[in-house]
Amino acid sequence: NPLRALARLIFSGWNGINDNFKMCLLGLVVFVKLADWWYSTESSAESATAGAVPAIPPPSRPLPAEGGIPAPMSREECAICNRTRTNPTAATSGYVYCYPCIFRHVQD
Repeated sequence: NPLRALARLIFSGWNGINDNFKMCLLGLVVFVKLADWWYSTESSAESATAGAVPAIPPPSRPLPAEGGIPAPMSREECAICNRTRTNPTAATSGYVYCYPCIFRHVQD
């Protein structure tokens, strides 16, 4: 059967091409990833030697709202009782108060 022999030859050739294509594709992916790693480490080394980025200064102290509680001068003080915080609790605004103080303030 020359037709079967031809079909077998075509399929075996296709399988060989397919297997080689898989290996070539895998090699190409490895090469691209290696090149990406190589150039990313080179550029990060250049940027590290170029100098440090200056630190961003903190924002200015916010002004209290009319009838509001001003922010304390020390980071360890409660804005409500103006003493060192006991059982520190953060409000949804981000400020930290004593738990008993903020609880009483919210209840009132």
